[in-house]
Amino acid sequence: MSQPEPIVHANPRQQHVIAIDLVRFLAAVLVLFSHLAFSIGDRPDSRPYELSGGTFAQPLIPWLSFYGWIGVQVFFVISGIVIAYSARGATPYAFLRSRVVRLVPAAWVCSTLTLGVLAWHYGGFTTDLMRGYRHSMLFMPWYPWIDNVFWTLGVEIFFYASVGVLIWRGKERAIGRLAAALAWICLAYWAANTLGQTGAVPALAVLHKTLPYLVERVLELLLVKHGAFFAAGIFIWAVLIDGQKRPSWATLAATLAACVVQIFWTNVDANGPRTNPWWPALAIWLVSLAVILLGIRHNAAWRSSKSLVSLLRVLGLMTYPLYLVHQNIGAVAMGQLRRVGVEPAMALVIASLAVLLLSWLVVTYAEPVVKRWVGGVMDLVRLRLTGARAAAAPRSKG
Repeated sequence: MSQPEPIVHANPRQQHVIAIDLVRFLAAVLVLFSHLAFSIGDRPDSRPYELSGGTFAQPLIPWLSFYGWIGVQVFFVISGIVIAYSARGATPYAFLRSRVVRLVPAAWVCSTLTLGVLAWHYGGFTTDLMRGYRHSMLFMPWYPWIDNVFWTLGVEIFFYASVGVLIWRGKERAIGRLAAALAWICLAYWAANTLGQTGAVPALAVLHKTLPYLVERVLELLLVKHGAFFAAGIFIWAVLIDGQKRPSWATLAATLAACVVQIFWTNVDANGPRTNPWWPALAIWLVSLAVILLGIRHNAAWRSSKSLVSLLRVLGLMTYPLYLVHQNIGAVAMGQLRRVGVEPAMALVIASLAVLLLSWLVVTYAEPVVKRWVGGVMDLVRLRLTGARAAAAPRSKG
């Protein structure tokens, strides 16, 4: 069985930036708080509220948990950095394999775990439950999924695909132009959205919560709504890690403006009748970026501690399964804990530790096995295809 081609970077001295693992993990914890500390006690229409049986009368640590949604915007920036890094010098197959092996095994394992817990919770494998499981296992980009957090995977995959096309066409150096396009398109969308919501151009008000679900979903998948965050990550990689020329100030300003406006309107939507200010969300996002930037600058110092590198690497790997299992499994656990008399705050602590442990078990035991199988199948299929093409070539000449 052939081995996948190594991903070769322009600068062989580049090393994994471990600060990214720290920020990635903290972003996942923020999202966990958003669902298990805020939605579970404040949003009756949310899945955590339903799965916990409405046993939480109010949100926990609302001054922080309300803003947990900003973790997704942090994820998208990190994805821009990581994918740009992975694409540098990679062949199309190496890039495709790295993404499939990274996304698929954990998603399959976590979807199956969630299916088991929800089947126990509902007393059987209902039609809706199996439909959501099927959508998740097949990475279908539209609702329903076994867990609503899967909505971001479709967005990520479309971003990977856009970068993959550049690699396939031999134009990986054009990733900066891709980032610029994403930033400007995203800014145009949010500028139009702003004009509509403020009443400046009433016709544009249709962009806010009135479009059919499939239209909204297509806008997400085409990176119209979140493209600037991926662009920000690409620019961070290009300038600070790969040493490329800085993009124009206008493009940088457009990227930042699009991110800021998106965060503002997301806060408005998350608020509903509440009046939480939007600046804490922006501050969390900017601090996350600052930690990444400092981590890039001082990466060698951070890496001098082997124990720190090991710890952060494990936390970084746990982030993906934690993101996938925390909401539904955590909410079911918290509901059960409340029913046996556990106080709300302690229920949050216990459930959080439980899903953290589950994530570690997935990363340590289950995911590696599925990764080897998925990677092996991909390599075997590739070997068979290349072998078939090589065998067919002489016959076609004859």
